[in-house]
Amino acid sequence: MKIFLCASKYNYGKVAPIKSRLEAMGHVITVPNSYDEPMKEEEMKKISPEAHQQWKAAMIRLQKEKVDANDAILVLNFEKNGQPNYPEPISKILLPALRAVLAEGEAG
Repeated sequence: MKIFLCASKYNYGKVAPIKSRLEAMGHVITVPNSYDEPMKEEEMKKISPEAHQQWKAAMIRLQKEKVDANDAILVLNFEKNGQPNYPEPISKILLPALRAVLAEGEAG
């Protein structure tokens, strides 16, 4: 299965062992945007608001391409600054949608 991993850039360091484990199980893994440069967004903010806006728009387009190219999305919610399951709001949106897609696939 092709799986797109999503996580907060502040937790990218925790993605590698999960990626390796899934690959060992035979899955093809797509890593999060700017995985190799987790603080790239902060750099773009320092350049200018326009540069950040252009960079962010490109990342959103890339995110859509990655979602479309994979069979599943695995959202890795780790604790951040004392908040468990960060980013909780994203998981509340994505998980019901993923369940609906999976249920649709089983029914079809």
